[in-house]
Amino acid sequence: MIISVTSDKSTRTAWQVTRDVWRALFLREISARISADRFGWTWLFIEPILHIVILIAIRELLGRTRFIINAEFIPWLVIGLMSFFVFQKSLTRAMGAINANKGLFTYRQIHPVDTVLSRCLVELLLKSVVFAIFIVALSVLDAKIIPHDVIAVILLWLGCWGLGLGCGLVISVVVAILPEMEKVVNIAMTPMYFLSGVMLPLNLLPRNLHDVLLLNPVAHYLELIRLGFFGNYHTLFSINVLYPLVFTFSSILLGLTLHVVFKMRVKAQ
Repeated sequence: MIISVTSDKSTRTAWQVTRDVWRALFLREISARISADRFGWTWLFIEPILHIVILIAIRELLGRTRFIINAEFIPWLVIGLMSFFVFQKSLTRAMGAINANKGLFTYRQIHPVDTVLSRCLVELLLKSVVFAIFIVALSVLDAKIIPHDVIAVILLWLGCWGLGLGCGLVISVVVAILPEMEKVVNIAMTPMYFLSGVMLPLNLLPRNLHDVLLLNPVAHYLELIRLGFFGNYHTLFSINVLYPLVFTFSSILLGLTLHVVFKMRVKAQ
């Protein structure tokens, strides 16, 4: 898709130009995500399903038929997995946004931060659609996955995505200047997957690890979203909403600042 963004200062404001840039980049990104390969939309469902099947198989091998207090395992797993994905995919997609769109920076209306924001918005849309379909499908199968507090779930889901956006804004600048850091971030996502409580409840892990695990804001979001689905869900007493929100807004502010400070250097890389 070819982006064409024209500017007529006599008739268009800066906000109108920015809005058109975001719309064009958004359409470009979503078209690329859906039609980039033969799987397209299919992979959006295959990936979480494969994760769910593998984790259920591991649970069966461990011989644990039910170990989630006041929640069914499969809905609990789907909620944690999709919540982690909206964070992880936003971060990793944002990480490569600048290098993948360098040719667009010849248009003076397009800035590096625009490419990061558009990619993250696409991930939010796609993951939200997939998550909603999973909820409907599991509800049809009589699984208990209807949210106990819908508003809280939506706000926490957006917060989890916002954390991925903030971290992505920061890391996108770092990777544009030091491309080797992309490998480090990709490696770090694997231990974070397990340490965020996607597979096992945090309260089943050793008590002496709880304080360390709760330094991870993603773990707070996952547990809080699950609590929004299951009103009587038993989670750690130390889980709270303030810590991840502060981390989210701080990372977004830091990321935007880095994009302003290093904009010319990033474009010249």
